[in-house]
Amino acid sequence: MAGFDFTFRCRDEYEPLGRILLRRAQELAKNFDLEFRYRVVPSGWYVTVDGPLPSMQALIQPMVVQLAPLADGFPKPKLRSQRRRVAERLVNEYCDGAARMREMIEDLSCQLGGTPSSYFFDEGSATHLTAQVREFERSLILFHNGLISASTFAEGAHTVTEAVLKACLPRNKGQGSFAELLDQVAEAAELAPGHKQTLLRLKERRRMAKHRGQRVRHADMAADFGNMIAALHCLFRYLRLQRG
Repeated sequence: MAGFDFTFRCRDEYEPLGRILLRRAQELAKNFDLEFRYRVVPSGWYVTVDGPLPSMQALIQPMVVQLAPLADGFPKPKLRSQRRRVAERLVNEYCDGAARMREMIEDLSCQLGGTPSSYFFDEGSATHLTAQVREFERSLILFHNGLISASTFAEGAHTVTEAVLKACLPRNKGQGSFAELLDQVAEAAELAPGHKQTLLRLKERRRMAKHRGQRVRHADMAADFGNMIAALHCLFRYLRLQRG
């Protein structure tokens, strides 16, 4: 379990809207097994959020989708742009808090020799991967929230994993198959045997889906979800070490 807090500041004339937005965020958080509490303080509300970090990160998506339209439909303040800014401020404060929580957990994980469970990754100086990694992070959250199919998610996971494996190797060694690349990197990246097997299963599911038209089962991807994220964090950590 993890937690963070923040102050959601709101002028008096925006207080009714702010309260409605907080109430909706609290309702959404219940669907993610998060404790989202708030209390009145001078100039706004003091908010605390507790629960698993991945769930905190997954909550960002429905907050972005639902809070802005809720503000749009509220009668006051008169200008829609002002109402939108209140909703955006709440989402931004929440995102900043979740980012601080992620940084603290990852620092502690590094000190203890553990593996993070965050849905966000650090590609370091491998900036050619940045767009691909950000897109995969979005797909992780969408899969968590049941908004994309297992087949679509498997394709994206395979693509980003293969790209990271290639980036971990010199150019003259990064041209083999997925399994060959994984064999070259697994030991150096300190992948646990279970993590390696998870990535090999990902390769096989993607192959069966792409070349034989077989649907990837949601239950299979869900069962390997945690191990796959842990394996990717190990690969990204090794990539950062390789690139200084």
